[in-house]
Amino acid sequence: MKITVLGAGTWGVALASLLFKNGHEVTLWSAIPAELSELRETGRHKNLPEAKIPEGISYDENIARAIEGSEMLLFVVASAYIRKTAALVAPLLCDGVMLVNASHPQNAELPMLVMVSGSEICARYLHS
Repeated sequence: MKITVLGAGTWGVALASLLFKNGHEVTLWSAIPAELSELRETGRHKNLPEAKIPEGISYDENIARAIEGSEMLLFVVASAYIRKTAALVAPLLCDGVMLVNASHPQNAELPMLVMVSGSEICARYLHS
């Protein structure tokens, strides 16, 4: 399955690595080009120095290119950026793309926001 992981923090890198090791084609996207440059150059996340990122994972800072042809989009951006990222993705979605939210809330007030955002963006896409 072709999967785009949206968010290249520690959780995004860990999930991208796991998915790749389980046979999926994985692209890692970040809104921060310098973050992807460091991952490309070092093959490691600065906060996970012992974990080598598997060769074969693709990196792309262009969200349209990153999600092109993907069967699943895995949202792993910081919870404060879910709506912004979902708004970038919504006009680019193709029929049948699975949206999965694996972001973790950064404060006690956000768990419901994180749970609602995925269905919110799906509803907007499906009814537009």
